[in-house]
Amino acid sequence: MTQSSTSRENNSEWRKLYVAAILETDNAQLKARLERAEDAINSRLQELDGDGANEEKAELADACHGINVLRKERQLSEQQRSA
Repeated sequence: MTQSSTSRENNSEWRKLYVAAILETDNAQLKARLERAEDAINSRLQELDGDGANEEKAELADACHGINVLRKERQLSEQQRSA
């Protein structure tokens, strides 16, 4: 079974946004990058709803976890700076 062109693009888009977020070193840009990546991940999950793409769904779940970890680390860093 081959993926449609749109499906491949959407698969690629969330990955690009996720990688951009996890590699972002500018705290001023990080929040926006995390939000864009999370939106793309959630959109992709909705597209795959009912689909058997279990491997990609697992990757999406891992990416969501990574975003949550980055958010928590960012919050801790901000708290430590203001303490």
